[in-house]
Amino acid sequence: MTKILVRADAGFASPEFYDTCEDLKVKYLVCIGTNSVLERESASLMVQARALRDETGAASRLFGAFSYAAGTWKKPRRVIVKAEALPAKEKARNPKVKDNARYVVTNLDGEPQALYGEYCLRGECENRIKEMKLDLVSGRTSCHRFTANAFRLMLNAVAFALMGLVRDLLAGHELARSTVGQIRLKLLKVGVIVQEVHPPNSRATASGPSARPIPDETTLKLRSWHTIPDNRPAALPGPSTRRV
Repeated sequence: MTKILVRADAGFASPEFYDTCEDLKVKYLVCIGTNSVLERESASLMVQARALRDETGAASRLFGAFSYAAGTWKKPRRVIVKAEALPAKEKARNPKVKDNARYVVTNLDGEPQALYGEYCLRGECENRIKEMKLDLVSGRTSCHRFTANAFRLMLNAVAFALMGLVRDLLAGHELARSTVGQIRLKLLKVGVIVQEVHPPNSRATASGPSARPIPDETTLKLRSWHTIPDNRPAALPGPSTRRV
């Protein structure tokens, strides 16, 4: 049986959204904006967080949970609170300590800190969406026909999948955790000389310029896809050089 967990920001914080998820038996973690009632319920936890910050001089985070019902809700719901007290930033123009409380409505049981960490995972999903929109310009759908725009969006999705494959192949390299835009700028938009070696080795070597954005000694050896049959004739010339 497939289980669905919905993580959403405060833009989805509405009683209709909660009611729909509960009617469908869907679990959710939804951020809500602060108000005087929530601040009063979390006041004791914030006092402890501030005391810990003042004692250590570092940011402190404490987690808790309580029952809360807004005026438009049909029933009380569980609210997870992150009570965070931040120290003053030394390089800030007006350095001062800061409180950073966050509240998440949920119908899940479990430890507040673990549930808040589960909610924060939505940020990673949003980062991937931003990569598609900003780095691959998936929002460029200016064609007059819906079908044409849908096709352009499909091409962006394919490009994103290929970029994900490139990122996986970079495991252990400094670019392994790079964004799509960084990979495109530092790796793909670089002129190289591809030295081909024909079967039976089916291998190629790419030689990059010394002034490339990543001036290290890494040599990229590009292996051909062995799942794709090679239909080229057997009598081929020896190694050749092709500029890309």
